[in-house]
Amino acid sequence: MGDPESPPPAKKAKVQESFLEESDDSMAKLFLSLDMVQDKLLQHQEAVEQKIAMLKAKMHELSKPLFDERRRITSKIPGFWRKAVCDPLLTSVPAIPLPGILS
Repeated sequence: MGDPESPPPAKKAKVQESFLEESDDSMAKLFLSLDMVQDKLLQHQEAVEQKIAMLKAKMHELSKPLFDERRRITSKIPGFWRKAVCDPLLTSVPAIPLPGILS
């Protein structure tokens, strides 16, 4: 019939249920731990993104005088950006004023 060393069916069901509850509990703890680590990663990522934004703002601040100087120089060269790009489509088109874009 049955294995003489195996527990009776009722006891076997309780042992399996107990194991499943422990297993569910340990899985819940693992998922909770995983969730906590994920939250820390998100906080870290937000902090890094804030620092990157600050660095970009500082870079823009430091570059602005150079861009202004470049703009002053290139504005004295007629059609500078059209010539610099050397796009046959742009060079074949008569000079059309494009305020702020190619000046």
